[in-house]
Amino acid sequence: MIVIIGLLLQFNLWAQFPPVTLNIETAGTLSTIILSASKYQITDLTLTGSLNGDDIGFIRDMARRDVNGNTTDGKLVNLNLAGVNIVSGGKYYLYYSGSGYLYTVNNSISDYMFTGCSLKTITLPNSATSIGKNAFYSCSNLASVIIGNNVTSIGSSAFRDCSNLENLTIPNNVTSIGSNAFQDCSKLTSVTIGNRVTSIDSGAFQNCSKLTSVTIPNSVISIGSLVFYGCTGLTSVTIGNSVSSIGGYAFSGCNSLTSITIPNSVTLIDSSVFSNCSKLTNVIIGNRVNSIGNSVFSGCDSLTSIIIPNSVISIGDGVFQKCSNLTSVTISNNITLIRDYTFFGCSSLTSVIIPDNVTSIGNYAFSGCSNFTSITIPNGVTSIGNYAFQYCSKLTEIYSKNPTPPKSGDYCFPDIIQRTCKLYVPRGSYTAYLLAWGFYNVIEMDFTAINPINTDKITIQSVVNGIVIETKKTTPVTIFNLHGQKVYQSVINGNVKIHLNKGVYVVKTNNESEKVVVK
Repeated sequence: MIVIIGLLLQFNLWAQFPPVTLNIETAGTLSTIILSASKYQITDLTLTGSLNGDDIGFIRDMARRDVNGNTTDGKLVNLNLAGVNIVSGGKYYLYYSGSGYLYTVNNSISDYMFTGCSLKTITLPNSATSIGKNAFYSCSNLASVIIGNNVTSIGSSAFRDCSNLENLTIPNNVTSIGSNAFQDCSKLTSVTIGNRVTSIDSGAFQNCSKLTSVTIPNSVISIGSLVFYGCTGLTSVTIGNSVSSIGGYAFSGCNSLTSITIPNSVTLIDSSVFSNCSKLTNVIIGNRVNSIGNSVFSGCDSLTSIIIPNSVISIGDGVFQKCSNLTSVTISNNITLIRDYTFFGCSSLTSVIIPDNVTSIGNYAFSGCSNFTSITIPNGVTSIGNYAFQYCSKLTEIYSKNPTPPKSGDYCFPDIIQRTCKLYVPRGSYTAYLLAWGFYNVIEMDFTAINPINTDKITIQSVVNGIVIETKKTTPVTIFNLHGQKVYQSVINGNVKIHLNKGVYVVKTNNESEKVVVK
């Protein structure tokens, strides 16, 4: 069999070689079976038996790269190694600058083994247990790869820049996907991740711009930074319920992604995870997240509303920076700091409820919130940073509950706000605020008299030009403006709309009261 094939190859009887199948009984002998005069003519090759460094070097020659990485005249494009055992021994298969001489390792597709080769399809050995770093790096013609079921790890940059790779199945025995493993596989449209993968390292699928959907299995406990960065075609992501952390920029620039649900298993969302996801409209954050990093939703200019659960104790700088269509945000009651640039450029926001536990508002925190009409600053706030309310030209009402004016930074409240905005402060604090903040209209009020009304008895809803009150039984209701003037009084049973001008009112019923803003 081998002799016949050797003769056929030697005499080059075909203008184009048909598929060739060979068994290599002794590792290191491939070059004696395929004669040198014919090795550059074979396009399709199936091998069984054992291969060492000599054989891999010879295959590289056939696939257009020699052991020094130089171009050859080889034409090999389809390689089937399913029945092969790769063994140690023989010469180095590649000298690669920076990594030196590279040799085969038992049952491994070793580092840089096929880097730069002209292969279009490859079936890896069933016996292989690992794929080393850069194993197929820059195999720009590679369109199909079949990974054996015994592989447990895929090394860093293993298939990086395989720009024609279209579909990928990662077998169930794989437990780790290395950093940048499939980065810049720009034609990859489909990937199936095995159900034993526990970690996907940084940049694994970075810039896979044709990838449209991905399911991260329940086995995965960590998603590294930049994993899907720049996957501009990604429309659907399912995150498994064992993931505990999502690394920085993991989905940044996925500007076709419209919806994401972060499971309850996640405790950390690192910096810029969803930054510049310009079509993201729906976000559900799990109730065990305790930390949200810097700029996580920065530039998500289609996001209209979001709820940050009470499990969150810290949010980083610029979390919602330039979310220009954000109209509603609920902040965790356990947040203590509104950091720098948190709502910078959120031009559709009209107001934000700052939790009572907040002690500090950072630089530029609400700068550019050009439709802000009112804000309440809790009693515990002691400092407000530079330019915190810059370009909030529609701000007409500020309620500051701290009897001692919080320390304010440079241009915290621009001149136009100081001249036109009404500043409501605790009784006895008029002079202190007048001197500290320089507002023209400082009004004292009794904040301590306002407590939330029991919602089991009555429902109060602000609507345009009024308040809608619904009661379950006959209830006396009185409404005051912030100057203490009575504007409405009646006994209500059922649903009633009270027409009122824009402003802030106190609704009292029995011994309870609640502040309501009418817009």
